[in-house]
Amino acid sequence: MGYDGLLNVGSIVLGLIAIFCPLFILINRSRMKKESIQILINVSLLATLFSIVFVQLSTNYEVNSNDWSALMDTSNAITTICVLLTVVVVFLNILVYSSTKKAK
Repeated sequence: MGYDGLLNVGSIVLGLIAIFCPLFILINRSRMKKESIQILINVSLLATLFSIVFVQLSTNYEVNSNDWSALMDTSNAITTICVLLTVVVVFLNILVYSSTKKAK
């Protein structure tokens, strides 16, 4: 697996971490300390950020390789997935934040 493949796998793994952190909090919030919740929220947001950075690095690799057909084939899908990931993670973290504020 080349550099581009590692960036893609890294992006997927980080995106899954970004989504599962707030879900884990929502499932286990009654047993979690406030500090743990804050750490997982930050991990979720940072994983989202680095996932999108990995996507940009992958795109940059394709540009430098002059792989224009790959860029044209994947550009719309990548944009849609990045926007969807960001919206889902922000929504889940807002849900976590509001549910932990109500529980107090």
